[in-house]
Amino acid sequence: MDRAEARSERLLPPFAVAPAAPASAGTASGSSAVAEWDHLIAEHFAPIKALVPSLPQEVQQATASFEKALQATRRVLEVAAVAKKPDPSELGPLLAPVAEAMGAVTSAAEARRLQCVQQLKMLAEAVAGLGFLAYAGPGCGMSPPRQHVSESWASAEFFANKTLMEFRGKDEAQVAWVKGVKSFMQQLEQFVVRNCATGLRFDPNGQPLAVAMAGGGAAPTPAPAAAAAAAPPPPRKAAHGGDPTACASDPNFQVVTAKCSALNVVVVPEPGGAEAEEADPVEHPVPEQFISTFDAAGKLVTVAAAHSGA
Repeated sequence: MDRAEARSERLLPPFAVAPAAPASAGTASGSSAVAEWDHLIAEHFAPIKALVPSLPQEVQQATASFEKALQATRRVLEVAAVAKKPDPSELGPLLAPVAEAMGAVTSAAEARRLQCVQQLKMLAEAVAGLGFLAYAGPGCGMSPPRQHVSESWASAEFFANKTLMEFRGKDEAQVAWVKGVKSFMQQLEQFVVRNCATGLRFDPNGQPLAVAMAGGGAAPTPAPAAAAAAAPPPPRKAAHGGDPTACASDPNFQVVTAKCSALNVVVVPEPGGAEAEEADPVEHPVPEQFISTFDAAGKLVTVAAAHSGA
């Protein structure tokens, strides 16, 4: 079993599972993560797909399987937006379609008598990056999501460079395809930083996973990006977990909580700067205890208890 196949296997539990049910026609994407995913596909995968008719048949078929893996990933994000965080053992049916499509890409690269060995091996290593969906925290045997995507492309780039050397000046469609996949993987890494820095995000007040997968509910319609950036997050009442994300320089960011427990603020790198390419998200725990005392004037003063550590 090679590295790409091993990564796709991580998406499946140690027992057989049935494929996830197809998305309901009435299910709305809703979450900002799904909206950003749609933008990622439209801006950075659509150009790859447009090149497919000009590519060899083997590459066309592998790219189609790659696209199926991306479609299945969207479904995972859509369900997570409206589902409570499940036990890891329950994730198998949700992740199975992603693993199946990833496996198809890997199998294509392992077939005999291939004409496009380097291209298919590149795609097999790249699609393994979608394994970030299975990350369950430190100790799960996987690199954190951003690192996982980065490592996957690092493995794929060896084959990408060989393809570029072979076809530069000879077949510009294949050259553009390789460059497109590289650009997509770089943007996927940034998507993960902003939306899945510590793993899939679920709704603490959401539905059971089985209900969400059946299409029993929909995520709320996201606010426009500009409005979301300008307005502070709404107060959280009875916050029992969650990971609001912000840049440290955002002057509008604040979290107002009551009955707070297990809430962390995930600070992502500032976009655009050189440091953003290397820096990892940092979690800051929100205090769960408060201390009330009387000051010299007899006024009751409440402050957050000191809280350190991750």
